[in-house]
Amino acid sequence: MRLGWSDQWILERSEDVRNPVLLYLHGGPGTSQLTSNRRNTRHLEKYFTVVNWDQRGPASRTARSAIPAG
Repeated sequence: MRLGWSDQWILERSEDVRNPVLLYLHGGPGTSQLTSNRRNTRHLEKYFTVVNWDQRGPASRTARSAIPAG
């Protein structure tokens, strides 16, 4: 998803897209938690559309997407 000047990485999962959104912002800093959050929030997907937003930072997918290929 594009937000301002940079691409942001999110992971959206739900059993029913009509469920209310539960936005998870992990505290960091450090590594991306998208993989572990997917495992840890799986049981919530029955009741919510779980959106994991990857923090911006040196180890996140968002930061890597901003590095020019070269």
